Amino acid sequence: MKHIVIVGGGFAGVTTAVDLAKRNLHDVRITVVTPRSYFDYYPGLFHLLTGFSVKQLAIPYDYIFEGTGIIHEKAEVTSIDVEKRIVCTGVDCMLQYDYLVIAPGSVTNYFEMEEFKEYLHTVSTVDDTLELRRSIHEMLTRCHFDPSHPKCTSEIIIIGGGPNGTESAAEVAAFVRQVATAYQLEPNQIKVTLYVSGDRVTPNFDAKVSQYLSKKLTDFGVNIVYNKRVSKDEMATVLVPAIKANQKLVVWSTGMKLAPLAGTLTQLKKDTKGKVIVDPYMRATKIDGTVSPSVFVGGDLACTQYSGLAQTAHYDGHDIAANIAASVTGAPLQKHTPKNKGYVVAMGREWAIFVKGSLHLTGRVIWYLRRLIDLKSYLQIVSIRKSLELWMSEHETWEEFDASARRHIEEKYTS
Repeated sequence: MKHIVIVGGGFAGVTTAVDLAKRNLHDVRITVVTPRSYFDYYPGLFHLLTGFSVKQLAIPYDYIFEGTGIIHEKAEVTSIDVEKRIVCTGVDCMLQYDYLVIAPGSVTNYFEMEEFKEYLHTVSTVDDTLELRRSIHEMLTRCHFDPSHPKCTSEIIIIGGGPNGTESAAEVAAFVRQVATAYQLEPNQIKVTLYVSGDRVTPNFDAKVSQYLSKKLTDFGVNIVYNKRVSKDEMATVLVPAIKANQKLVVWSTGMKLAPLAGTLTQLKKDTKGKVIVDPYMRATKIDGTVSPSVFVGGDLACTQYSGLAQTAHYDGHDIAANIAASVTGAPLQKHTPKNKGYVVAMGREWAIFVKGSLHLTGRVIWYLRRLIDLKSYLQIVSIRKSLELWMSEHETWEEFDASARRHIEEKYTS
């Protein structure tokens, strides 16, 4: 029996696994190895701040793989021996494969601020985003429950002016308004600030797009500070003491880096960014320049034109699955064609902008287009019924969240 091992449970890994399962290959076993029990729907995480259902964003692998025959092994892969065809986890090194897919994804890049990460919030996983929401709520309502606390003059700082930071800043500001309304707080008591390292937000987009996004952020009440790079000294002497004193809350959104596993793949050839060089069929190139016919690489780790986008990882998964199936059955392989369908940046619940090169479209209709893209993403990994179930799952109302958050804070300050 052929054993296909997929390392990574993101868009590339899950799409590959599901596609292969649909092909009903004879005498084939599929194992997906991930450190988590659920799939993080990364593109929608920032919406979790203002009420999107956790069910839409943290999808259990058991739910995705139900009825497919795919085996999910919850473990952290520590190393891979391409020559011996062995995948090592924290448990053992006995996971042998006939075909391997490496797609471990990315993690938050703290750059030189790694030592301060315990004080920083991120919007990179569902758990992190839920913790951010709880922290904002507690920060802004503390004075209500703790009479000894001075009058609130809090600031929430988002560091990073890329698409993720921009979307997160808008959602944070929207959530802050919800809290302020519920607790009758003065708006000027709650300051939301976005630190941008350059002279405009989303510098990889057209300048006109940056102008649109800046205006929307200002409309949301976000204060944008341009050409602002936080130094290590400022973090240590200004921000961290303010965080400890509950005067500031800092969201780190400066970008992502390859998962640690990438650095252990010494048998594979990489580019200057550490991404694995792949051939036209998504097969890995070994350090000696030859192609490994049994090892495929997808998602952020693959050195392809649009690597780093969720949609790219989906396409990688489809093509890798097709080529593994072709290898198993002896059919011709198909070349991978990089695709760029554009990028949608959503701001709150009513406005979004679609960007593709110099083309950009804005408005509420684009926000609904963004929701349809979510549905399309679900359809690539689960059935139509399950996709609609996820897509239409009820959002948590403000009243539901506020009630649970109040109970948490009341218990904390009255115990």
